[in-house]
Parts: sequence; structure tokens; C-alpha cells
Amino acid sequence: MEPHVRISARALIGDGARLVMYWNKEEQFYFLPGGGLELMEDLKTGLARELKEELSFEAPIDDFVGCIENHWQYRGQVYQEFCFVFRMSAPTTW
Repeated sequence: MEPHVRISARALIGDGARLVMYWNKEEQFYFLPGGGLELMEDLKTGLARELKEELSFEAPIDDFVGCIENHWQYRGQVYQEFCFVFRMSAPTTW
């Protein structure tokens, strides 16, 4: 079975004591804000678009932290994801 390959960009947004996480009610899990890239979209542009869509949040994207590779099965499909993580400053008001 061929895996569905996904490229995503996610953000570590925090102030040292708190970290912003996104809750998926349907599937009952937390994940970092961000998401999958559109075809030919660069990492930072895709991350900025996802943060605006999910959180109505706009801020400069800081340092690249690293890449996480994930493998999972969901509803009979096999997935492989390469998730690029960036650090961002926390909003001034929470």
C-alpha cells in the first residue's frame, strides 16, 4: 500500500511558560498550529496562511527548529508526513 505523503509546516508559539496547541474535537488530540502546504507553496508562506486560517494570527516567523517525520494509519490509509517546525513569538495578549 502506497503511503499518502504530506508536507506540513507548524509553529512553536510560546512564552516560556505556555505553548499554543490546536485541539481536534473530532479526533480527540492536540497538535501544533499550522498544516499542510499547497502545491508549490514554500514553508513560511504555507505556515503563515495556515496560522491566519486557524487562529487569525499574523506574526513574523522566526527560526527553523527542525523536521519531524511521522507515519500513521487512518481509516484504512497509510500516511507519511514531513513536518517542518518553526519558532514564533507569542502574541502580546493571550
